[in-house]
Amino acid sequence: MKYFLIAFISIYSLTTKAINNTPPLKKQPFVVLQLFTSQGCSSCPRADSFLEEIKENYADKNVIVMSYHVDYWNSLGWKDPYSKKEYSNLQYSYARQLQTRSVYTPQVVVNGKKHYVGSNKSKITSSISQNLNNESANAIAIQQLKKEGTNVSFKYSIDGDVNSKKLQIALVLENKVTKVKRGENTNRTISNSNIVINTLTVNNTQKQGIATIKIPENYKNETKLRVISFLENDQLHITGATQVKL
Repeated sequence: MKYFLIAFISIYSLTTKAINNTPPLKKQPFVVLQLFTSQGCSSCPRADSFLEEIKENYADKNVIVMSYHVDYWNSLGWKDPYSKKEYSNLQYSYARQLQTRSVYTPQVVVNGKKHYVGSNKSKITSSISQNLNNESANAIAIQQLKKEGTNVSFKYSIDGDVNSKKLQIALVLENKVTKVKRGENTNRTISNSNIVINTLTVNNTQKQGIATIKIPENYKNETKLRVISFLENDQLHITGATQVKL
């Protein structure tokens, strides 16, 4: 009994030590680029291509790119298959917060704070460099990612203040090539990266929780998907972000 008790205490101590030594979430610089684009816009393919460059060139950094396809070009000859009204509405929300007179494509919003023409390489690259030198207010981790049918569930953990902040979750398609048959881009082949295909907002965000986002029926057989998660405050400023491949 004596030896059993000693062994039990030793195992308990080692287990407790392992749990207590679990590394805390590390706040690190990040950049979230939200490109508002449309396959019906002749100025957009250059920005789409540049976004792909950023995705590849900063693969080892916490630089996250997202393509939101707006719907207000759909009546001009080509209906963008990835467009949604809610993405147009999001762009209008940014316009109000950023005090711009109108929306446009291609537009890149950086960390919810500044916007640029999506094909302006010098300004966007400079903004990325600047933000990678800034410490983030929040750190986010996605764990135990699991796909069951069309449901993607995971646990999330957040470090830093979460008061008056929302956790935004996006499911993105890593890449898709489309041959446009009508409109301003007739007969052009367009490659789009990290196309947002579904979103989820977690209100009253806690520092730990479980979330489930659905894969839309049209994309249930896609294999190259990512889950992107970021925190934003009431001004739509993004304070932390992460991404994982599904």
